[in-house]
Amino acid sequence: TPIYRQIKSLSENTAEIKPESGMASRGNMKVTFDDFAGDPGPVNRTEGGTYFSKFLARNIFNNREVFLIRGVIDAGVVSIVSTSSYIADGLVKNSNGSYTLTCKSHLDRTYKESNQFPEPTGAQVRADINETTTTIPVTGSQYSFSAGQVIRIGDELLVVNSVNGSGNSQTLSVPTRGSSIGLSGGVVSKVEAEPHDEGDDIQVCYVSDNQRIPDFLRDVLLASGIKSSYINIGEWRDEINDYWLDTFISNIWSEPIAAKALVDNVCADFMIDLWEDPTIKQIKISSVSTWKKSSTIIKNGAGITEGTLRSKSKPDLRASRCYVYYDKRFKTANEDR
Repeated sequence: TPIYRQIKSLSENTAEIKPESGMASRGNMKVTFDDFAGDPGPVNRTEGGTYFSKFLARNIFNNREVFLIRGVIDAGVVSIVSTSSYIADGLVKNSNGSYTLTCKSHLDRTYKESNQFPEPTGAQVRADINETTTTIPVTGSQYSFSAGQVIRIGDELLVVNSVNGSGNSQTLSVPTRGSSIGLSGGVVSKVEAEPHDEGDDIQVCYVSDNQRIPDFLRDVLLASGIKSSYINIGEWRDEINDYWLDTFISNIWSEPIAAKALVDNVCADFMIDLWEDPTIKQIKISSVSTWKKSSTIIKNGAGITEGTLRSKSKPDLRASRCYVYYDKRFKTANEDR
């Protein structure tokens, strides 16, 4: 069987660390093929049409795994040096008759708008309820609620004490309306009770209760469709512990947002680099590797718009970075300052 040398060009862009914006840029690859008339088989040989037009018509390329194998030839012996893994984004015909296969990083899954965290629940309130009702009638046959979950209806957070019924006939028992939501470290959100109408959406929240940073990032990536084999959580924990051993996340994630935005925020806040190494099929993580020196000087009395800030210098204290957070007591309130 002859070899058909149809690769016209190949380009590969590796990931690039972007410390100011969180997650690294994604790697990608493009392969352009020259088309040729006929179909060489091997089962049925035909002279009509072109090979790649038939190849495209007969196959689905999106989300198929693509391998770029690098090798060397020494004295006629081929040795594989390395292999990179990508996800096919599609095969398209170009205006000059050639075909281009576009490939993307596995991390690209976090860029899809449909990949949100926490995942949208799709359940609704089954009947009108007032601000004192503690038995919530819900619909949502595709979702099974369970005790201990935190749910959001409108701007109100509620803890599920127990679940009765199933499918579209479920009822959720909740504590006294307006009760604060507490985690291991204490109250994490104040709550204001409010009435709800039939058809109001119910969102099951993701709760971080003194959660380690790498464990949270892992859950976000897994929810985006990243394979668990791409995440070496033990390696992640060892790396993060070098800088953030005593740092935990305590929060109620109550509104689905794009997974990429969430990962970007966490990486930027904690000075974490996260990227994919396609040659070993692993998502890698590194703490403060690119933060060598400060790039911005904060002057007392300037640049602070939320309230005021006063500071007194200490000759023996130097800080490489500082965040000023304020107490947002109602976690579902809007983000206006």
